Amino acid sequence: MSCCGGRPCEGPRRAVRPERYPKRRPQDATWAACPGGLPQFTGYDDGLRVPTDGPNTEPFIYAGEYLQACHFPLGGIGAGRVLLCGDGTLQEWTVVNQCRRDDPQIDPGDRDDDGQVLDVMQGNFFSIATGSPGAADQQAYALVSPQNYTADGRWRGGHEARVSARAEERLRVLPGIRSLTMRCEYPVVNVNYDIPGLPVTVELEALSPIIPGDADASSTPAVHFRFTLSNSGETAVDVRLMMAQQNLVGWDGECDCSGGTAPGWGGNVSTPFAADGVAGLDMTNPTIDPSLNTAGTVTVAGCAADGTSITVIPSAATEEDLFVAFASGDTVPTSASATVPSAPQTTWLGGVVQSVTVPSRGTATVDFVLGWYFPNRNKAISNVPPPPAYTNLPDRMGNWYNTLAGSSKEVVTKMVGNIDYLRGSTLAYARALYSTTIPRVFLESAAGRVAVVASPTLWRTETGLVLGSEGNGCCPLNCSHCYGYGTLLERLFPELAKDMAVSAFVRTFDPAIGVTMRFGYGGFAIDGALASVIKVYLCVRQADPDLTWLRSVWPNVRTQMLMIMSERDDGTGVIHGVQQDTYDSSMQGPNTFIGSYYVTALRAAAAMAIRLGDTADASTFAARAALAAQNYEEICWDNSLGYYKAMVTEDNGAGSYGDGCFIDQLCGVGLSSAVGYGHVFDPSHEAAARKAVLAYNTIGPQKGTNPLSIHFYPGDSGITVCTYPHGVHPSTAVMNDGGLVSSGFESHVISGLLLDRSLPEAELAATRMRDRCDGRNRSPWSEPECGDVYCRQLAHWNIYDQACGLTYDSTEASLGVDPRYTVGAGDAGMFRCFIVVNGGWGVYAQTGPGGLATGTVTVSVLWGVATLSTLRIQSAATSGTATVDGASTPITVASQGIITFPGQLHLRAGSMLTITLTHTPLPRSSLPTTPCVVTSHIPVGTQKAVSVMANGDREWCGRWEWVRMPRDLLGSVLIFLLGLLIGVCFQPRQPIRE
Repeated sequence: MSCCGGRPCEGPRRAVRPERYPKRRPQDATWAACPGGLPQFTGYDDGLRVPTDGPNTEPFIYAGEYLQACHFPLGGIGAGRVLLCGDGTLQEWTVVNQCRRDDPQIDPGDRDDDGQVLDVMQGNFFSIATGSPGAADQQAYALVSPQNYTADGRWRGGHEARVSARAEERLRVLPGIRSLTMRCEYPVVNVNYDIPGLPVTVELEALSPIIPGDADASSTPAVHFRFTLSNSGETAVDVRLMMAQQNLVGWDGECDCSGGTAPGWGGNVSTPFAADGVAGLDMTNPTIDPSLNTAGTVTVAGCAADGTSITVIPSAATEEDLFVAFASGDTVPTSASATVPSAPQTTWLGGVVQSVTVPSRGTATVDFVLGWYFPNRNKAISNVPPPPAYTNLPDRMGNWYNTLAGSSKEVVTKMVGNIDYLRGSTLAYARALYSTTIPRVFLESAAGRVAVVASPTLWRTETGLVLGSEGNGCCPLNCSHCYGYGTLLERLFPELAKDMAVSAFVRTFDPAIGVTMRFGYGGFAIDGALASVIKVYLCVRQADPDLTWLRSVWPNVRTQMLMIMSERDDGTGVIHGVQQDTYDSSMQGPNTFIGSYYVTALRAAAAMAIRLGDTADASTFAARAALAAQNYEEICWDNSLGYYKAMVTEDNGAGSYGDGCFIDQLCGVGLSSAVGYGHVFDPSHEAAARKAVLAYNTIGPQKGTNPLSIHFYPGDSGITVCTYPHGVHPSTAVMNDGGLVSSGFESHVISGLLLDRSLPEAELAATRMRDRCDGRNRSPWSEPECGDVYCRQLAHWNIYDQACGLTYDSTEASLGVDPRYTVGAGDAGMFRCFIVVNGGWGVYAQTGPGGLATGTVTVSVLWGVATLSTLRIQSAATSGTATVDGASTPITVASQGIITFPGQLHLRAGSMLTITLTHTPLPRSSLPTTPCVVTSHIPVGTQKAVSVMANGDREWCGRWEWVRMPRDLLGSVLIFLLGLLIGVCFQPRQPIRE
């Protein structure tokens, strides 16, 4: 967890500087008004929106006080980002390779860091005008609203929800709008603007390309904005839209430029241009040394379209000057000359203006594109420590997007030239994902975490290295045990996950210890090393069908496991010695925190060895896994406590959790379920332990605790790391960071509850986690630990997988679906989810009665090519038929819902596989006539796993398996009564939700 001298990392301390925030409640009259328009702020409480009570009940909709910290991230993977904030402006520009995001209240005496003021950049907003410039009926507004400026929307001990003095001043000068509403389905945001009296309605769609399986397209340093203007009147309306942008080239990404000046500015030039279907402003600074990190370009442009004209405002000095020029129509053509260089420490504000006529009872669309290009990423700006650390990296690392384009202008023109694919695929992904019929809290937890990999937390160098801090600016580099929790990269962007694994097992592997904790430095952490092994197997299952990649890393994966077995395992499958871990402790003694990782890593190693034909190693690893699982279960399960404890003595208890109820006591089950193994130890004990964690460790705001560890505001609650409900064992020191609450630790508890089918408990824990980041106090896309957008939250994708019951193995082209939830009842039960396989993704859907003895299953491919040999579902069907795009294709339906396709089925984008399931009861005359044996332990409908195969694929109970039938009546009666008794005993306590 920490890189702070062996002590827990608390992140940067913040000392409040209230002069940066409004000290008074503005009066309604202080907001600027549009002379030709209706009043926008009638009904505001002294110029501020009245806060609402209670949680936000509209899924993915943010309005009012929920906009205070609704900072929607836009940008590509490793490409930097900008946030579309709740007031409608673009802020927090982390596009110049800086790693740390806005930390405005850092105490300089603590960290030699004066902070970064990123939420007050001038001139980055949209504006709209209707009517002719200067006409009496003209209306002109900045599309900026004070709706999120609630009375308590000031500095409140955190740094997500705030209103800067610069933002408030903007609306004293520029006429803003009444309100806006954001529908946020990452990576797509849709904004509806409420502008009373405007003759058209205005909607905005904004996105950066995020396309699972296409890491290059998803690394684009650009944003696409599409405005839709609707006219319900009988008269056509002339509309002008402006995208305002500051020429920020030369800014170092850290200094306060809220006053319109910065040391790196001066000599900035903005050049109008028109080429390749776009027209706008290309922003540069020719005076900067091209080798510096601050050297680069920014481009803002409109997309040429029939009926739309594009002009520019290249050189305004202030926001007010820029808006006045826009409202008065004082623009120049895109063929105009470049601006003169700006004066020292100043720069230009510019605007791209598009004019369009919206027909009566019609619509019009207007597109803008923003691109940036800062190619000289170096170690210092990325918070990578200087020598003697990280001499295995060059000082200049560059950015991967350098290989895709040579300037921001080229970025923009390429994006527009390929917009149908980039925008279309991103929208298809978002629509498929958000159509999933699982509770919102699970879906949002997973979907929003893709923003972590498209944040300054993770980047991709010019040579393709994937590198990352634990959090934004905290604790570099590629921390094995923090990234070890995650599954998102492996599932959505396996190319990137594979590169991180190559770094762990090839580039920085230490023959003396194995996987290093931090890209060749930091020593050895056993949790991180074991997680790295398991994640190699997850990469294989996701995207290595011919095992070519596995062969490149297997020698050191094998070496790592053999080293741990010989040096740390005493031969019983149990590790007793020092176990360095993510809590910055070196706990000792048997514990299922490390034990669950160890068993899963052994099982994964056995599976990989089998696939490579190494039966001897496979046998060794599998035998040790079985022994380890048995012995950890016997040693650590405590029936009197109701959870797994750590076995320690007075001599080795320091740093351990002992008798405590520890959130990570079953940490490895997260990865075990992700690779298809499910439970590691006794399933009933695991379920009880997770419920104990929820019961004992759930806390609310705590007085006297470090808010950067708790991350709580009034009304928040969550699961803390460790409590001692039965008292602290005298031999045990209280564990490091026992009071910490982090959603990254909560994640595997939630996915484990879903694995257990403890659905109400899983929903409760996930709801509490989401409510902490609901836009009022914290951004829904930035879950903190000791840094923002923390990498441990990449574990949330497994919440999605477990809620949907998804498993996949590329080496067998096998997809498994076992939904925990269905919508509807009776014969109309329905489930739908987004699926991603090697080479393609799309939507899986099923409709039918409980048990799915009959019904319909479809697999629709939306991107790439999906190859399937086997589909494993929970079904009692005995037969079925299938078509692909209407053409019949052969299938075999076996027991327990195993559907196979002769050879392999290759489904291309746009194709749909449709399977119609049927069930034919066996006729009585065909039943065997000798005594029966029930091979399933659970009757029809309970939908619980009965076994987990060594290769990670689950078998599911869908029906009774009658083997023999008694000849005599007495035998028949006895068997009937036995079946009835078992059925009663195993009835669920509540209706099953599939």
